[in-house]
Amino acid sequence: MRCALYVRVSSPQQVERESLTTQEERLKQFCKALGHAVVKVYREEGMSAKDLERTKLVELMEDIRTGRGKIEAVAVIRVDRITRSLRDSIKLLEFFETHDIKLISISQNIDTSGSMGRLVLNMLVSVAQAEREGLAERVSADMHH
Repeated sequence: MRCALYVRVSSPQQVERESLTTQEERLKQFCKALGHAVVKVYREEGMSAKDLERTKLVELMEDIRTGRGKIEAVAVIRVDRITRSLRDSIKLLEFFETHDIKLISISQNIDTSGSMGRLVLNMLVSVAQAEREGLAERVSADMHH
């Protein structure tokens, strides 16, 4: 299988701690163990997953749309690396399904080629969205106080 790897961190501190490199290495090891080819790595540095308007995610989607790299799957460490919005998750899944692309989360053992994988993905994204919204509420309350 030809895999694209998507890695993302939301803060410059995480970039400095080499969190992106750690994600990338784990994903490469996963692909190697299963005999999958890594087509390309999309590294998103210091970007929130609050929406789909991220440079490398847009590039990944364009590569899928045009058939560049003949991508068959997108692998992430956790689903919250690619989205923290249920609405965006649905859009991404529909886009991937239209282009016959699997989404694989290696630490959560999710493969969206089956209905249970899609169900679990939606539940996890809902939790990630709630976490993001809770954090925003706490920051807002602290700033107001």
